[in-house]
Amino acid sequence: MQQRISYLQIALGIMIFSSAAYPALAIEKAPGEKERLKSCERAICKMILLKKPAGKDLKCDLTKTWLKSDIKKGGKRKISWGFGDAQCTTKISIPRRTIIAAMTQKKATLVLRRQTAICKVERGGKIKTVRAVLSPKLKTKWGKAKKLWINLKELDGPADIKGTVWTAAGLADSLGLFHRNMIKGINKFAHVKCRKKFGEEFGLSSKTSAAKK
Repeated sequence: MQQRISYLQIALGIMIFSSAAYPALAIEKAPGEKERLKSCERAICKMILLKKPAGKDLKCDLTKTWLKSDIKKGGKRKISWGFGDAQCTTKISIPRRTIIAAMTQKKATLVLRRQTAICKVERGGKIKTVRAVLSPKLKTKWGKAKKLWINLKELDGPADIKGTVWTAAGLADSLGLFHRNMIKGINKFAHVKCRKKFGEEFGLSSKTSAAKK
């Protein structure tokens, strides 16, 4: 499935890999969901663009809702997702020094602390709860993402949903399934979207420049 994934979306994106096959019971977006996502996006973009080592770490309480129509926009459907809407809530915590290193060093490895996502998934007209614990790892070169591992550690929930997620996570890490689109999404966020949306606010040009390879 084609994903648009930034650093702060990695922990949320684990649940959605393909299109829904069953009629979905709509899960309403959480109050303030869009505003919290934008606030966290602004915070990480500020770190990426200004690259200041001093300051607070990134800490965000996020909720992300994927409606059936969103899930069906996926591209290559290599994993069968036979469920409906989904909504995940997580607390993102990333040390500032880790983000700055990933954006400035010739080679760096960004390892997120164990992140817990509590997700609601529509299955057969009912809402089921899934708890996922993961510790994503990202390797960068001159600020560009090169390799990514989801590193799913724990998964609690209905057996059929767990089976789908474990399979998808395993294929992503061992065979690189979704790897290209996820890496592309991270680089677009860090090197294009951040500057376009927040460059002028932080005293920088909104125009992007090619990053070092």
